[in-house]
Amino acid sequence: MVKLPYFADPANLVVEEVEHKQEPATIPDDIPVPEIADRFVRGKQKLSREQQSMLKELLPYHMPKLTAVAHFQGSFYEL
Repeated sequence: MVKLPYFADPANLVVEEVEHKQEPATIPDDIPVPEIADRFVRGKQKLSREQQSMLKELLPYHMPKLTAVAHFQGSFYEL
């Protein structure tokens, strides 16, 4: 009888079931975008790639950077 190589052994051909990563659940409407970002950063919320991309695009509109602009009447020449 010929001995089969290890890769031809029928016991090695059994495919184990691989755990599939669960897709992130739908985010409820009552959670504000800054809170979702905070949960995601702290590892408490899982987001799909599409949700991460959308969060990256939406965050500047929900948390704008604060800037100050001075306005005055007149000209620099007079100052």
